[in-house]
Amino acid sequence: MPGAYAPPYGELLLAVRKGDTSHSNDNDNDNDNDKDEEVLGCIALRPLYLTPNPTSTLTSTSTPTPPSTSTSISSQTPTPPPTTHSELKRLYVTPPARGLGVGGALVNAMLTVAREKGYGEVYLDTLKSMRAAVGLYRGMGFEEIEKYYEGAREGTVFLRLRL
Repeated sequence: MPGAYAPPYGELLLAVRKGDTSHSNDNDNDNDNDKDEEVLGCIALRPLYLTPNPTSTLTSTSTPTPPSTSTSISSQTPTPPPTTHSELKRLYVTPPARGLGVGGALVNAMLTVAREKGYGEVYLDTLKSMRAAVGLYRGMGFEEIEKYYEGAREGTVFLRLRL
C-alpha cells in the first residue's frame, strides 16, 4: 500500500505487541522472532491536495502540485510537503485490541509524524455509525467540517484538526 502513503510525504504505522521471548535460545533463527509479534492495528497518512470549489467548500484531488522548490539529495533539512494538508486513512484496530487504547496511540503517533513532516492540518472521514471512532477523534480536538471530496458514502462524517 505504498504510493501516496510512502515517505517522504506519507507514512504507515503498525501497532505491534511483542511476544514473550524468554523461551528463545541461541539456536533460534532471527526470522522466527516474527511469530512472537502480534499486529494490533495500523494507520496511514498521505498528503491531501485541496482546491476551492464554487459548489462546495473544498474538494480534494489525487493529483499533486509539484513542489515549488527542490533540494539536493545531500540536504540535511527535509523537503517540506507540497501541501499543508494531510489526511489520516486506514485506521484499523484488530477486534482483540479494541478498548485497549491502541487506536488513540496510533492517531497520536501519526499526528506527531504529521507535525514533523510540516503539515498544518489533518483531515479524515469516518462513518457516523462508528461512534467509538467519532468520539476518539472529537476527544483529540478534531472538528466536524463540510465534506472535502465527492462520492462519500451516506453517513460519512468529515473532520479536521489544525496542528
